[in-house]
Amino acid sequence: MKKTTRDFEVKCFMTNQDYRLRAAAFLDEAQDMALQGSDELGFGYDKMNACHLGWVLYRMYMKFLRPVIWRDRVTMNTWHKGMEGLVFLRDFELLAKDGQRSAVATSSWVVLDMDKRSFVKKEDFPDFINTDPQCTEPAVEFAAPKVVIPSGLEKTMARTHVVKYSDTDFNRHTNNVKYVVWALDSIDQDYVFSHPIQELAINFNRETRLDDVVELWTAEQTTEENHIFYVEGLVEGRQVFIVKLVF
Repeated sequence: MKKTTRDFEVKCFMTNQDYRLRAAAFLDEAQDMALQGSDELGFGYDKMNACHLGWVLYRMYMKFLRPVIWRDRVTMNTWHKGMEGLVFLRDFELLAKDGQRSAVATSSWVVLDMDKRSFVKKEDFPDFINTDPQCTEPAVEFAAPKVVIPSGLEKTMARTHVVKYSDTDFNRHTNNVKYVVWALDSIDQDYVFSHPIQELAINFNRETRLDDVVELWTAEQTTEENHIFYVEGLVEGRQVFIVKLVF
């Protein structure tokens, strides 16, 4: 089966001060294409919702391979790559006009029983969920990783964020991409404005809802090649998300 594909132009509101595509804008497009892709495969939102089931994004990793600039005409492809344990793998690629990859991503999803708020095992899937891969070609050679702040790094509470209307989606929960926005707003702003983000990995561990107060804790790490920020979101001491931002 063919990959799910979409052509679009990079709009001004999708870019940063350097006219580059924002990581959050890439993730917004990827999230919408995941919905489109699951629809095309016969297990989309409406069909799942009718059975009180839902797709929940568990982990995601993305990497820019070269700059994507305002007004660029690009193609995004996505495909279901099969299962790994309880997790469905879905990959993404962003192609430039010359057909070369400008960005890649991989994501891990689980099926959730919306009434019980618990994971559904493969043997309990309805018949319409096809676990066979749509395409086995990897955009990323590994699954989205677990993110952990390395031992020895000092964490600092950067700020708190109260979940508001603009953070929420049609489920009235915080939209996944907002966690990346919060994270980027919580680290050294001079650094963010002067250095392009190269890659990120994020784990989604719990939902947040309107008026939840999220504490945003940060840690920094410098390697020979990169400067790395970790941002952890906590609600009442429990981890909601954690993201690794590589510059």
